[in-house]
Amino acid sequence: MAELLSQIDVENRMYLGGIKRSEDMMQRAEEHGRAVTNPYAKEVLDEYVLPLAKAITSELDQKRAGKRQAHAALLDKLGLENCVVAGVSAGGPSAIEFALRYPDRTQALLLIVPRTYDPTQTIGADKGFDSQMILRLVEASADFLFWVGMKVARPAVVRFLGVPPELEVKAPKEERDRTTEIMRNILPLSDRVAGIAVDSSTEIAPWPLEKVTAPTLVISAKDDLFGTLPGARFTAAHIPGAELEVLKSGGHLMLGQRDRVNAIIASFLKRRLRPAPSRKTKAASAKQPEPA
Repeated sequence: MAELLSQIDVENRMYLGGIKRSEDMMQRAEEHGRAVTNPYAKEVLDEYVLPLAKAITSELDQKRAGKRQAHAALLDKLGLENCVVAGVSAGGPSAIEFALRYPDRTQALLLIVPRTYDPTQTIGADKGFDSQMILRLVEASADFLFWVGMKVARPAVVRFLGVPPELEVKAPKEERDRTTEIMRNILPLSDRVAGIAVDSSTEIAPWPLEKVTAPTLVISAKDDLFGTLPGARFTAAHIPGAELEVLKSGGHLMLGQRDRVNAIIASFLKRRLRPAPSRKTKAASAKQPEPA
């Protein structure tokens, strides 16, 4: 027998069904790294992130790390005068540029498996066949094939991420789960390929590292398949007073080394973090000259 519903019952069901669909949509969006359909994240995105697009793109034609401008603009928006600047992987160039351009705003500089300059210019994705095949999928925005690779060719994807597959196989479940989460966060490639291309196209040229005044810590690993170690050594050798920590293993994701890396950073900041200087005016900082 058909259920007879009042108009109020029908509207309540539609209302609750709409809420459930919205919640499901937000959850899927968050799982794929999208913020535009999350009312909470969207507010942050609209107010803080999207207005920085001009700052990021303004220097792209010059192939310089324009994101440093966005970092400073974001600090202004948040009302923060100084901070510890951390650059991980492809975040290294903009972190270094920020420290050079805004020395009064940089209390310390942390560079972790960073993409930095070294004379050999050996940094980049592993040259092995498996890694290069995954790289081609990324460049082609092949979402489905990348997902298939995660399921049937996990070692190839792990190697592409800069981690020796044999290290990941032996890692604790928690670390393997973290690797899986990183893989999932790469998707959808179709939404990220433009940003990946920008990071990859930024030309890494020698910085005037001797002008970096912030206490600096550089961390890399011997088995980082992205080859960040030569650049890490070069950078630490040319920044006055910089400290270098080289881990025997962990790869580009510092697999199994999270506690140790956290301890290294905490110890460094406890010893070297300089007090936050007060800037005279925001305008004075904005007029900092370009590094030579």
